[in-house]
Amino acid sequence: MEIVGIQIASIAFSLCMIYLTYLYYKKGYFELYSLLVWLVIFSSFMFFTLFPSLLSPFAEVLKVARLFDLFVAIGIMLLISLTYTNFISIQGLKKKIEKIIQISALENESTKTK
Repeated sequence: MEIVGIQIASIAFSLCMIYLTYLYYKKGYFELYSLLVWLVIFSSFMFFTLFPSLLSPFAEVLKVARLFDLFVAIGIMLLISLTYTNFISIQGLKKKIEKIIQISALENESTKTK
């Protein structure tokens, strides 16, 4: 098995992301469940980068000419789903912040009129 440049870059990226994920977990940015999910994602990425032939059956079923094309397609779908999830979360936070501001403004107004 010969490791090519893109595989080295992908492994380095995965290791850096695993390290950053662990650091942010230790700082309390997210909980154990999130840590485990991200570790599985980055570890899987590194594993399939090292052993791309394991995805060959999927590439044949999906009629993808090269495994790299399959990686790119999966990556784009993952990015779109993460972007959508972030959008939904931000919209929910926006509504909560607006509600908090409205309540705070009403409380400040009622204390000024007394």
